[in-house]
Amino acid sequence: NYCLNSNMYAGDSITVFGKKGLILGGVVFAARDIKVGNIGNDMDVRSVIKLGVSDKVKAEQKKVETQLFECDSKLKVLEKGQRDFQTKFPAEIRNAMEMYIKIENAIYTLSLDKEELLAKRNDIMRQIANSADAMLTVTGELYPNILIEIDSKKIISTRATNVTVKKIDNRIGIFQNTKH
Repeated sequence: NYCLNSNMYAGDSITVFGKKGLILGGVVFAARDIKVGNIGNDMDVRSVIKLGVSDKVKAEQKKVETQLFECDSKLKVLEKGQRDFQTKFPAEIRNAMEMYIKIENAIYTLSLDKEELLAKRNDIMRQIANSADAMLTVTGELYPNILIEIDSKKIISTRATNVTVKKIDNRIGIFQNTKH
């Protein structure tokens, strides 16, 4: 029915309707969509509406990309060492060498780590793709001075009624909904 000075986070969507259907104050985040009757009031209570990819997901993406780079770098060094052993020593000798066994074990472990990191990266990319069409739908009043952020792009609202806010061509736009 209404949310007053609340901090809400949803991985997918938030819907606030009812007698008041109001978001007033606080920070509201959803990855895909927020549907609400009214946001704000005439008293300029600050509300922040965030959609799209969360800062947490962006930070995780950066962390995973860094870990993948480091993993690849280590694998290249170890694989070069492995090739050097393979060219210098016949299999029956190198397979008995402690250093060669350690290199093979390290390659195996890092390969498993890389597979896990690639799976994490794919999951993050799915989340990013899922939020590509993120939008805010306001069926009643969107009051002025509401901060709306979609994928780190920001806009301060002006007064509008029955609108959809979404990102198009890397800019945020407020579009009038058609009445049925």
